[in-house]
Amino acid sequence: MLICLMGGACSSLPRLNVSYLMQAVEEFPELEEIDLKVEDARRSGNIFGPAAAAQQGGNIQMVSLSVGPAVDDVRPEGIFDVPGLMREAFERKFAADGFKSVTGTADDIPVVVIVVKDFFIDIVKQNWTGRIAYDAKLLVDGEMKVTRSIEGTARRLNVLGRGDADILIGELFTDCVNRLDLQRLFEVAGGL
Repeated sequence: MLICLMGGACSSLPRLNVSYLMQAVEEFPELEEIDLKVEDARRSGNIFGPAAAAQQGGNIQMVSLSVGPAVDDVRPEGIFDVPGLMREAFERKFAADGFKSVTGTADDIPVVVIVVKDFFIDIVKQNWTGRIAYDAKLLVDGEMKVTRSIEGTARRLNVLGRGDADILIGELFTDCVNRLDLQRLFEVAGGL
């Protein structure tokens, strides 16, 4: 039997639970290779705003990710900081769209840079409010070809407390990630 000797050693890691609902996955005979980079440009690593942090007993910087095709069909994938969460979700999304994320690539592989600007949730007038914003930059042969800014905001009545926050951020996250059309970025940039 395992006994926790240190105070807090058995407590769970404070985190937000995000369910990412992926779009239908297509089968591709061969995946195009890209180098995926994620940069964190947020002013703070905290996810909760002041009111949410006060109500929830402190701030958090970690997110538990579950992935699946529907709300009732998700499976846990791990616990991440926000940049790690974005990397994991975009690797999955891009693979579903026919792109394979590789690291340590040659200079001739296109680079997709996700710059996280906001990942934030707070309580305003009895409502959970959330905001996610990022830039997606496509570089080909070391040259910036196109940038797409994506942002989303959402609000949900704070009835269930933390459960409502999880639902709000999961829906907002799914919407913001799925709105990026990497194939379209390549078309705008002039192809591969």
